[in-house]
Amino acid sequence: MSPPLPAREPAAARTHGPEEARRGPTLSTPYCRAELASEGPEALLRFAGALLGEEAEPLATFLEKVHARLLELRCREVTLDFRRFELVSPIAFNGFVHWVSLVQAAPATARYRIRFLADKERTWQRVALYVLQGLGGDIVAGTEAS
Repeated sequence: MSPPLPAREPAAARTHGPEEARRGPTLSTPYCRAELASEGPEALLRFAGALLGEEAEPLATFLEKVHARLLELRCREVTLDFRRFELVSPIAFNGFVHWVSLVQAAPATARYRIRFLADKERTWQRVALYVLQGLGGDIVAGTEAS
């Protein structure tokens, strides 16, 4: 595993910033960064680093904010870029399961598709994609890249 990413705020996980309304939600923990990097009908959500068990709650809050923002923007598809995402604990992974359930619970006309961009060398990403595709049906798709 690569060295941990430096924390922006050492003692706490941040799930939003002062510019969130303009640029979209962000997540910053001692080991992970995530941001809604582009918005519109096709959005990009990037993750880097690792998510540990104690970061499960900030992740869930972050993904709920992302979901609300994507609904507001009437997004049709979001690409979830996991290529720089090294590890996610099983407890934190539940945040992604919850996010898929939020999309499924949205009115059919508001639902968006989640496309995963995974690193084919990281077995856990392939397994995670398989699990989320099984839960999400046609709203979850995946692409492997190196």
